[in-house]
Amino acid sequence: SRQIRNQGTIGGNIANGSPVADMPPVLLAWDADIEIVDSSGKRSWHPLSSVYLGYRRTIVQPGKYIARIRISRAALERPHRFFKVSKRFEDDISAVLGAFSLELAGGRLGAVRLAFGGVAATPVRATATEALLTGSTLSDALIASACDTLKNELKPISDVRASSAYRSEMAANTLRRALLELGSGIDLEVHHYPVGNEAALYV
Repeated sequence: SRQIRNQGTIGGNIANGSPVADMPPVLLAWDADIEIVDSSGKRSWHPLSSVYLGYRRTIVQPGKYIARIRISRAALERPHRFFKVSKRFEDDISAVLGAFSLELAGGRLGAVRLAFGGVAATPVRATATEALLTGSTLSDALIASACDTLKNELKPISDVRASSAYRSEMAANTLRRALLELGSGIDLEVHHYPVGNEAALYV
């Protein structure tokens, strides 16, 4: 929306500590670091994964601000996918946001980063599911196992935006899609195109 485009910042999206902010899961998937500066000018770098202390609580205390965000070129060059699940396509807070950074070589997964918003009190990494996937050969069986592991690992709450069960299922679905796209090299976004008087579905 116009006010967000004109006033919103990535630093603010991090520092407000919201569990449904859009940028933190993306930055977690990229292993980003942030530089925090205090009122005396002292600077310190922190992994974004260490910034969140709880619901809307971060290490960015009064008198401090986020000066810079650092992402390695290697992280940016890895294949990545970001999926936002919300009631509206635009101008909406996500029920679940999945951010995935995945390497695949010779059918085997290398570096794996899975990050989510909307499934906990803070943006989180799914480290148990990452461990299952890392070094494994990509297959339908592995994808099914990873989705089951993820559902057990994440413990989302129910609120007015979505139920716990829905969030859990959507988180697993975003992971499934990311792995399927990685293995096939095909974007699985669904579009409707008019063909004559019919609407053809392309995947």
